[in-house]
Amino acid sequence: MNHEIRRTSPKLRQRLDLVSAHRARETVPIEVFELQELSGPEIDPLTWLETADPSGWQPIPWGSTWGRPRTDFVLRSRFRVPDRWADDAETGAVRLRLA
Repeated sequence: MNHEIRRTSPKLRQRLDLVSAHRARETVPIEVFELQELSGPEIDPLTWLETADPSGWQPIPWGSTWGRPRTDFVLRSRFRVPDRWADDAETGAVRLRLA
């Protein structure tokens, strides 16, 4: 089939240009997430974090099930942006897949 007849080549080129701008150039590991349940939806997580008990965090191993239905919670983790990225003029992004 001649792809120029349906103009698929220009369409594919356009899509490739669009997608390539958003590809991951490099990744860094993120430590295991930790969870703390909140007592209800009225709790402001940012205010709560200021007085949170540092010993109450439960680690969530990668790939495990966690939490209960209808639970209010806070997740935390840590990662380090490599120094070599500091000179990069491109915008960075964090992509988290929680499900």
